[in-house]
Amino acid sequence: MMPHPPAESGRPGQRRPPLAGVRVLDFTWVWAGPFCTQLLADLGAEVIKVESARRTDNTRLGRLADGTPKGLNRNAGHNQLNRSKLSINCDLSSPGGKQVILRLAGVCDVAVENFAPRVLPKLGLGYERLAELNPGLIMLSMSGLGATGPLRDTILYGNSQLAIAGMGSLLGYHGGPPENIAFAHGDPVNSYHAFYAILAALWGRSRTGCGQHIELSQLEGLLATMAEGVLEYTMNGREPQRRGNEHPMMAPHNVYHGRDDGSWLSIAVSTDAEWDGLCAAMGRPDWTRRAPFASQVARWDHRDALDERVAGWVRGHDVHELAELLQRHGVPASAMETVHELVTDPHLKDRGFFVEIDHPETGPRGAIATPFRLGAATVPTYRHAPLFGEHTDTVLGELLGYSARELTELREAGALR
Repeated sequence: MMPHPPAESGRPGQRRPPLAGVRVLDFTWVWAGPFCTQLLADLGAEVIKVESARRTDNTRLGRLADGTPKGLNRNAGHNQLNRSKLSINCDLSSPGGKQVILRLAGVCDVAVENFAPRVLPKLGLGYERLAELNPGLIMLSMSGLGATGPLRDTILYGNSQLAIAGMGSLLGYHGGPPENIAFAHGDPVNSYHAFYAILAALWGRSRTGCGQHIELSQLEGLLATMAEGVLEYTMNGREPQRRGNEHPMMAPHNVYHGRDDGSWLSIAVSTDAEWDGLCAAMGRPDWTRRAPFASQVARWDHRDALDERVAGWVRGHDVHELAELLQRHGVPASAMETVHELVTDPHLKDRGFFVEIDHPETGPRGAIATPFRLGAATVPTYRHAPLFGEHTDTVLGELLGYSARELTELREAGALR
């Protein structure tokens, strides 16, 4: 049997993780797929990551500050996304490698892949073939634009995915060009879509005994989070406009520069009660009682003038102190936190959101914990991300029954590298 994350963590009443006993065949790479299988591993699933020296996962690559390669085991992104998993090194294009995968599929509950739709079927490893060997297998395929349709073979990464989904056209300022955000927002969004779909399929299989193929379009997964923009056009016939920090109803609704360089305060006021709290925090200056600011509608109609007044007040203060003051007055407000401030934040520290995982090459390093809790009795126990191919012999030998001689023959044939 392969090692699952420990069922006990030393805490009284600790139960087995909810997915203990579920085995996952993980073909994924980059971000969207590995984050999905990381969530499964965090809940106790045994995740076997299939890797190949012929085409290494991009997140394993990278360089140090002096420009030298980090090696395949030291990249922080990879170590975050692949913690608690096992790694086997197997060339899917070789006959021996295919046989290894077919045997693995026969003893797994779930398979996950985020290749283009043609890749695994072309290798003879598509769902139909795997399901012949294991009818109870749940397989999730999460390609960029889906397995059907005229654009099914389109190649996308995060930035172009935001563009084709129309999100970039909604981001930016009045009169300015469309802007994409600086990271692949669609990847984590679709990771959660995939994670929930797999949980639903496992629940369904527990009642019917049947596996299934889940087909997820990452484009459609991203579009599912953009309901307001889509409804603006389909219901009202209007193309949504870029608004910057403006809100269609709230005012003030913006970020304002504080006293110190690089400091900003976010304020969002949606009701008269919140406006009254903002006025009280500002000391109820005379201008707040003038007609242009007397009602929510009037404030929105005069939002530019309102922003100038609020910005003038914020500019003379420390934004963290103002955020606390505004919160005490019932106003939704927060300082724009830097990454350093988040990593050292006492609230997140108290909740255990940042954890330390010891890695054999990098030593102890900080990591982000699973963002949901299933009760204190199921707190995840994290293991370091696997070294490249670290568990090849263990998985093939102990789980599949390959002998030492057979493993040597597979390596000599190039199936294991």
